[in-house]
Amino acid sequence: MVQIKQLPKISIIVATRNRLVHLRRMIDSVLRSDYSNFEIVVVDGASTDGTTKLLESYGDRIAQWISEPDGGEYFALNKAIHLATGEIIKPMPDDDTIRPDALSLAAARFMEKPAIDVLFGPAVLWQEGQRDSICIGESKPVDIGNLTVKKMLRGKARFHSPACFIRRRVFERIGDYATEYSCGDSEFWLRAIKSNIVFDALPDVIYDSYRHKGGGMETKMWRLRNDHMKLCSQYGGQSDRLYLLYFLFCRPILYDVCKGLGIVSAVKQVRGLAATQRPSKPASGRRQ
Repeated sequence: MVQIKQLPKISIIVATRNRLVHLRRMIDSVLRSDYSNFEIVVVDGASTDGTTKLLESYGDRIAQWISEPDGGEYFALNKAIHLATGEIIKPMPDDDTIRPDALSLAAARFMEKPAIDVLFGPAVLWQEGQRDSICIGESKPVDIGNLTVKKMLRGKARFHSPACFIRRRVFERIGDYATEYSCGDSEFWLRAIKSNIVFDALPDVIYDSYRHKGGGMETKMWRLRNDHMKLCSQYGGQSDRLYLLYFLFCRPILYDVCKGLGIVSAVKQVRGLAATQRPSKPASGRRQ
């Protein structure tokens, strides 16, 4: 049996601002963990919705928290990293939840494979409504072979970024989150890949991710697109920039034009017909 003193300490770090209801749900999910050696560190951006009273109500179940103005999500996460004392860092969005066995599964994998720097796991995706949440999908187990710069830039790496655990040594080696991007996590993963950080993945669902009106991804989409283009210029080549330019900007505009002309369904039918008429490769031509 693994002794408590052998279990790596996991720091759950949270950046939040005026998300009281979601924050309570997230913290409660962590406190239901079947793992004992963890701490919660919260950095609040001077909320005015009662967040500080909520944090006070948890007492010593929250190891550290501060509430003060900051420059945004990645500024707050960087503060939390430096406040945290754990060997493993788990960045946690304030509106998501974690499964009870997630921490123990992650700790076991890190202990089993000391060379691992970053660990991902699948997540279930939910759309929040006024009354209930509707399951809209589940991310597949991460294919570590897909974690390349080109596939990251082109959106083909296929992993749920928040469902991750990161050894502290990664931040010590490649630095904190970049604060000049709205997609600071994407820049961090690109930097990690270029630095030959060792990734691994769990097969089991460890995380629940919620989408809701007013959620970060929906309110900053255009800035995200612009920042992804900047990352493409920094880490990719001309072909990557052209690819991203089409998929992030040109294709949505073309879709809106087709929608305005009432020909979206016709275009889809033509594309489907073309796909069925496309010759398939002979089986003998595939590498076994």
